[in-house]
Amino acid sequence: MRCNRTLNQNRTFFTPFPFCIASPFLITCLCVMLFGLGHRLQAQSLNDGQRWIVKFKAHTPFSQKAAIQSRIGARLIRSVPQGQFQLWSLPAGRAQLEELNALPEVAWAEPDPIYTATALPNDPELAQQWGLANPTLPGADIHAAEAWEITPGSAAVTVAVIDAGIDWTHPDLAENIWQNAGEDLDGDGVLVFVNGRWQFDPDDLNGQDDDGNGYPDDLIGWDFANHDNNPYDDTPHGHGTHVGGIIAARGNNALGISGVSWHSKLMPLKFLDQNSRGYLSDAIAALDYARSMGARVSNNSWGGYAHSQALEEALQRLEAADHILVAAAGNNQLNNDQYPLYPASLNSDHIVAVAASTEDDQLAPFSNYGPNTVDLAAPGVNIYSTLPNGSYGTSSGTSMAAPFVSGAVALLLSLDPNMPAAEVVAQLLNTTDQPGALIGKTTSSGRLNLAQALATSGQQTPGPACKTQARFKPRSSYTTCIGEEVMFINQSKQATQYSWHINGQQVSTQRVLNYAFPANGQYEVTLYASKGNCHSQVSKYIQVYTLEEPQLADVNICKSTARLSAGVEAAGYLWQGPDGSTLSTAPEVVVSQPGQYQLTLTDGCGQQLSRSLQVDLQGDCVWPGDVNLDGRVNGLDFLFLGLANGASGPPRSPAATAFEAQPAPANWQQSFPLNEWGIRVNYKHADCNGDGVVDLQDADVIRQNLSPDCGIYAGQQQGAFSLSLIPRQDSLLLGNKLMVDIALNTGGAPLTEVVGVAFSIEYDLPLQQGFQFGTEQSWLGTPTELGSLSLTPPLTGITACSQGAFVRTDQLSQSGEGVVGQGWITVDIHDIDTYSVLEGKASLSLRIKDAVLLKADGTVLPVSPPLAQQSRSIRLLLPPNKPAFTLTNVYPNPTTDLLNLEINAPFSSKTEIFVKNTLGETVFAHKYMLTNGKNVLKLKLPALPAGLYTCEAVGEGLYRQLHKFLIVR
Repeated sequence: MRCNRTLNQNRTFFTPFPFCIASPFLITCLCVMLFGLGHRLQAQSLNDGQRWIVKFKAHTPFSQKAAIQSRIGARLIRSVPQGQFQLWSLPAGRAQLEELNALPEVAWAEPDPIYTATALPNDPELAQQWGLANPTLPGADIHAAEAWEITPGSAAVTVAVIDAGIDWTHPDLAENIWQNAGEDLDGDGVLVFVNGRWQFDPDDLNGQDDDGNGYPDDLIGWDFANHDNNPYDDTPHGHGTHVGGIIAARGNNALGISGVSWHSKLMPLKFLDQNSRGYLSDAIAALDYARSMGARVSNNSWGGYAHSQALEEALQRLEAADHILVAAAGNNQLNNDQYPLYPASLNSDHIVAVAASTEDDQLAPFSNYGPNTVDLAAPGVNIYSTLPNGSYGTSSGTSMAAPFVSGAVALLLSLDPNMPAAEVVAQLLNTTDQPGALIGKTTSSGRLNLAQALATSGQQTPGPACKTQARFKPRSSYTTCIGEEVMFINQSKQATQYSWHINGQQVSTQRVLNYAFPANGQYEVTLYASKGNCHSQVSKYIQVYTLEEPQLADVNICKSTARLSAGVEAAGYLWQGPDGSTLSTAPEVVVSQPGQYQLTLTDGCGQQLSRSLQVDLQGDCVWPGDVNLDGRVNGLDFLFLGLANGASGPPRSPAATAFEAQPAPANWQQSFPLNEWGIRVNYKHADCNGDGVVDLQDADVIRQNLSPDCGIYAGQQQGAFSLSLIPRQDSLLLGNKLMVDIALNTGGAPLTEVVGVAFSIEYDLPLQQGFQFGTEQSWLGTPTELGSLSLTPPLTGITACSQGAFVRTDQLSQSGEGVVGQGWITVDIHDIDTYSVLEGKASLSLRIKDAVLLKADGTVLPVSPPLAQQSRSIRLLLPPNKPAFTLTNVYPNPTTDLLNLEINAPFSSKTEIFVKNTLGETVFAHKYMLTNGKNVLKLKLPALPAGLYTCEAVGEGLYRQLHKFLIVR
């Protein structure tokens, strides 16, 4: 079970399953509420400290425990006698945990993770309970009606509901709430019905622990989250109440619904708080309470990926009491064989792990599965049940599937209270219906058939449930050195034969494998474990240190300093200058001298890789593209370029480049020869690329070097003219062009001496890049020399701008207002965020940011007001998808920080990779150009918290493919 939130890796979390996912220290509830589908809870700690479970070795004196606690700087929260461990608060965290585990007096210490929430009766709403009797597809249910003819259940069987509590006052549940006879002082029951509502019997409340179990006034159970005697369900979605109703809502009472077992008792044990979060130690305490108070079965609709020794030992105590633990399998479409979810994946024949099925007998699309670790399926989609405050509602998830099985266990125990737990489990698994869609998805390949389980109970000797599970250490993504021997520790359970494989080749049949990897790279290590006809396998990826090539390129810039960056991760860096001196041991260095520099990378094994690059610094000079020599590269330079377009000057020397130092003349107007407009144009600077001709290729140099602030004019932004932008449509199909008119209002002033207009367009778009603006026509509709000039900005971010210019090509005197030119805009389809388009929320906002007019005498006239025009909003429309590639593999999985993607592309195309967390937030993004054939993309992820993530590859036409992967810490 996994939980939709990111938590501190030192915490483990439980939630009821509104599609929940857990990190290695995270467990989740397993339901999807119809009224809360997609609901996101923020992960916040329950306290400011770090909680740890500490178990001392037997016979350690109390004084010694106290001394260790004082030395570590911990605070004792409480002792847990049944688990024989203590709860400590260690604000400093994991360093003290490692110190604790190293002490000879300590058996083990681990984080206390936070877990998050997974004969027909006459009940009037039975028709809505398709899981009991399916009207749409008869037989695709648990066959409850036939089962009830054998037994409707017994009040002698108690089911503990380890969850968020239960609304024990609900009219359809109150009569089936377990009552603690040891706290019933007057012998008339601990619940009374007063003024139309159930409440505790005041005669039984004395604040004393009358039954001596350590919990005073525990009349119906206990609230381990708040440490009181009222396990009421106060969660917004009523998770525990919904679960309880599926198990044992009162049947045949002419009210509401019917549970699977009409008369079984529900023991509400609350460890999830009102935010559906709770500590693992509290869940263990609830399991111990259920065991000690005689409950033979518990329902556990929660879970997480963190393995816990404390939970393992709690299971051992449950096994000793012959207790059956029913657990939800999780809602993340994952194979639990590969990604164990606890407690469902604990290896025991006392555990039943339950997947969710649909009304048409398919595996629910959200459900986890596992041919070796998930036992069977049960209805888990649109399940109708009880909710707090006497209401009813529908929920989905493996949280809803598990209680069907808990109710089934209760009915089997109603027939035979002494049936051993292993036989109960085997009876359920050996009598399932097996629709084709579930074959190979669970150990039984089937869905619960309650009637068959009851009808054959006691008539056959069930075979043992197949519980073999392969497991080993170290973790996936473990990194080692060439020739260094790695010990693989076999942790498989209920297995007698083993086979180890490296990259598909068998290397050993011993229980433990010691192996030295011969070369750099990534290796797949697979363990096959078996016992008789039960088989299991698990694979992990081991990385042998490999130094990546640094991302270096020669530098030739018009600056006096340069920043050099390695561009890759390494254990060590060494930058050396032209004279061999050490400059830095950081990934980046700033240099101020020209010459050859060397970078040496060192990996974790001491291997080194050296590369060099040439740095040329031109100092203070004219930046390429600054045609008018005003120190800025902007739309005004496009305008001057247009005036000089097609002109030829004296050819440059072969040694001259676009980066040649070009000191600006003291008076630039005098250095420009006059053209037909009287404008002086310096051909040397207009010839931006130095090929001897002023043409559109020079515009590319301007485009590549646009000033980052996108400003046109540095003077006062005021004047008698205004410029506006008018899109011809209010929507744009991604990848197509939308025509835009540029209109000028002169206020009646003459335009005789005006030779052109330059402007910048500011835009807001939910992407990083991809917007383009181009000019189509110039002043008064006359075609311009600039043609379809593409001006993609080099900027990234949510708000950016593009620039353009129109050169006047007519000889007429004009005044007034009108369209001075037309342009087009387009948005690249591969850059837009897919979800915002699909949800109809993506739009492009355009506005004139800055503009100027240029007069024939070189005077620049500001156009104002530059920001008065409101943004023009244009809806973005999604074109039909077109397949562009296949995402075939994501490895290693699980991983830590390195992720490799294999993508097969039938042709070259652009793609953007998004890594998103379980809240749908993008935590990493990068763009790639795919080539024809197999592409292997290497992603160096940032330091992300442990948990489940989605890798999304988005191609042109918004074609996308998804792949889930797990990060472990």
